[in-house]
Amino acid sequence: MNHTVEPKLEALALGVQRLCDIVAAALTDSEQFYQYVLHRSETYKDPVDDGTGNLISRKTWSELVRLDKLDTKAVKEMSNVLKELLAILRDLYGLDGPALAHKKALDEARLALAAQKKETVSAQIVLEDMPGEYCT
Repeated sequence: MNHTVEPKLEALALGVQRLCDIVAAALTDSEQFYQYVLHRSETYKDPVDDGTGNLISRKTWSELVRLDKLDTKAVKEMSNVLKELLAILRDLYGLDGPALAHKKALDEARLALAAQKKETVSAQIVLEDMPGEYCT
C-alpha cells in the first residue's frame, strides 16, 4: 500500500498485512468450503493402552469430512473476517469507507436539521413580537 502509517503503528500494520496474506491464500482454495474438520473423542471407563504403551482414559482425534454442499457457515465467517480486516485497514491508513461516508452523511443531516429547527424557532419569535392583529 502506498499510504503511510505512523511509526508506532508499523508493527500493527505489518500484523494486519500478514493476516490479509493468510486470508488471501485461504481464499485461493475454494475446496476448503466443502470440507469440515470433525473433532471426536472417546472416554473409557477403565484406562486402555494407546498402542505406545501409555494408558489413557480419553482419546481425541480429528477427521476431515468432505461435504457435498457448500459450508455456508464457513463462507459467512470468511466474509466477516474480510469485513473486519477491511475496517482495520481503513482505520489504520485513514481511508474513507462506507461507514465513514455514512457517518459524514448523518452528521450533515443532523446539522441541517438543527439549522432548520433554529430557523423555525427564530420565525416563531419574530411572529410573537409582532402586533396582535398579525398573530394567530
